[in-house]
Amino acid sequence: MTAITSSSTIGITLSSPTYVNPIVVNPSVTVSSSGDGIVGFVGVWAIENYGSIASTSTFGSGIALFSDGTVVNDGSIAGTGADGYGVLLDSGGSFTNAASASITGSRNAVAVHLGSGTVVNDGSITSTGLAVSLASGGSVTNAASASITGAGGGVFIGGGVGIVLNDGNIAGTGTEATGVSVYYGGSVINAASASITGYSGVEVGGFSATSAGTVVNSGRIAGTGTSGTGVYLRAGGAVTNATSASITGVQNGVEINGIIATVTNYGSISATGTVGIGVFLDSGGAVTNAASDAIISGFEAVLIDGSAGTVANYGTITGTTGVELNSVVSQSWWKLALAHSPAGSAYRVMQRDQCIEERAPQRVSAIRPPCAW
Repeated sequence: MTAITSSSTIGITLSSPTYVNPIVVNPSVTVSSSGDGIVGFVGVWAIENYGSIASTSTFGSGIALFSDGTVVNDGSIAGTGADGYGVLLDSGGSFTNAASASITGSRNAVAVHLGSGTVVNDGSITSTGLAVSLASGGSVTNAASASITGAGGGVFIGGGVGIVLNDGNIAGTGTEATGVSVYYGGSVINAASASITGYSGVEVGGFSATSAGTVVNSGRIAGTGTSGTGVYLRAGGAVTNATSASITGVQNGVEINGIIATVTNYGSISATGTVGIGVFLDSGGAVTNAASDAIISGFEAVLIDGSAGTVANYGTITGTTGVELNSVVSQSWWKLALAHSPAGSAYRVMQRDQCIEERAPQRVSAIRPPCAW
């Protein structure tokens, strides 16, 4: 072990045998530099920070490790230059931010480039760019009371499968910043009392044919931008919204493109825009509104386009158009289950070549071409 016991204004360059893992920056020690605060060009390094580490260089990092490395932060780390990083792990590695610890970076607070990355946050991660960027896949765990906030986005995972487990707050605060983006498929689990917000809340997939996503929400996910979507799965997948949970978007509450698409709702899914869609499945799929107090709402509550779709409703589906099944196929493929629906309430199913009115508790009470309502 090497303990850093004295402050420095010229930074530290790690080399063997001068330094031996783990490198421990003691409490009250400040390491600052107009270059990188602490840098390791060669070798695998493990750093534990209980002090303060900072870089003011335009492209500098509070800590930069160019081989696989591990950083544990119990103090503060900052990269304040215009394109600065808080922590840069250039060849993969892990970063843990303890409770009451903080890390900031102008470009990224935490960036992992050429290898899989693991980020565990119990404190505060902030950036005027992307807060957390994992360029080659990996996982991000954000604990209760912890926060990840970026003007350019909260969490970005590209290059490989990504997993985000959120018990705290993740936010993209900029004009078009997304809360969580997982570009090559994976899963996002948002716990009760947790929040993910941004121009769009969560986006998964789209950069490969196999980049389907899974989103399980027990808290709050919101896309607040003018064309924002609460949850957007670009290459198919499944969304489950738990009891008392909410997913909201302006343009769409939930949108799924791709041939495998399922939405199961026990809570609230809504679109607040003038012509917003609560749930939009671009290429067919299944929507289940699964409980008596479950709600799907929007100008158009449910739209299933492109291929066969099913809607099973045990709660409330409400909009200027409740349900639209917009595919020219035989009537036999669709079903609209209306258990627990008020007797006599009308549900409207629209197809390009016919309209079907479902009136509880009967199954099909009218078939009216061409959609003359």
